[in-house]
Amino acid sequence: MSDYDDLKVLVESRTPIIVIESREERAIIKAFHKLVGSVHKALNSWSITSGLKRLDIDLEPQKFNDDPYVVLDHIKSTSHPGIYILPDFHPYLSNPKATRMLKEVAQMGEHVSHHTIVLISHKIALPDEIAHFARHIEWSMPDDDEILDIVNAIAMDWRRKNGKRVNSSQKLIDNLVKNLKGLSRHHVRKLAHNAIFDDGAIDESDLPGVMKAKYELLDQDSVLHFEYDTAQFSDLGGQEKLKHWLKLRRDVFLGDREVPGLDAPKGMMLLGVQGCGKSLAAKTVAGIFGVPLLRLDFGSM
Repeated sequence: MSDYDDLKVLVESRTPIIVIESREERAIIKAFHKLVGSVHKALNSWSITSGLKRLDIDLEPQKFNDDPYVVLDHIKSTSHPGIYILPDFHPYLSNPKATRMLKEVAQMGEHVSHHTIVLISHKIALPDEIAHFARHIEWSMPDDDEILDIVNAIAMDWRRKNGKRVNSSQKLIDNLVKNLKGLSRHHVRKLAHNAIFDDGAIDESDLPGVMKAKYELLDQDSVLHFEYDTAQFSDLGGQEKLKHWLKLRRDVFLGDREVPGLDAPKGMMLLGVQGCGKSLAAKTVAGIFGVPLLRLDFGSM
């Protein structure tokens, strides 16, 4: 099922607390905007900086409801069923008062109002007292079609501002989309915007920069490291049998063609004493395949 379908099932089944560990706050709120018309609940979003705001109709924010405990008390006293999105609420969950108030709101659905509390943050640890009221959703990253839509929208924006089309080809656009997979919508927009607005083109020179920026974003915990300039190792002398073995499998590994009855190659293991060329061989693989090389640092683990 899609993220939207997951949300719809949980809201319609009166799940009192939905937990979404994601940095895609805007995309999640957008999904609730789409959902609210079919579930007949008021849609609200809270922020400690601006208070409580009704999202399904145009009303001014209730700035007097900016305190986390005041807003929970407000939700508890409201009889009309509603969806309440509480981004970055996780620091207050360790407070016994907030825990008890959330539990009381969750229990209300068993008798009168069935509110839906939505907790959104990059990481959320629920107290045991309310964990059994909650359901977790793993928010998905954008797929190829959505990334392509984002790239096309940015290209159209560039065209409107400059009066001409972005210079590229379908193959290069497809490669850019493939290289942007695994990133959030925000970062997809940022990197695609940088690639297009730099010179009004999507070409081969953009792809290494996109990959470098992508893995710098993913390399937040210093466990995976992105190795640069691996292409040069495809022309390295020696290791001829290894190179021949890799070239036979390159197109199959990259998905450019299939061999009936055979699975795509999944990997290889290199064993040897220190200094025999294992790291060099790994760079040769990346160079011949034309793919990124990531190094896992076991010491950091």
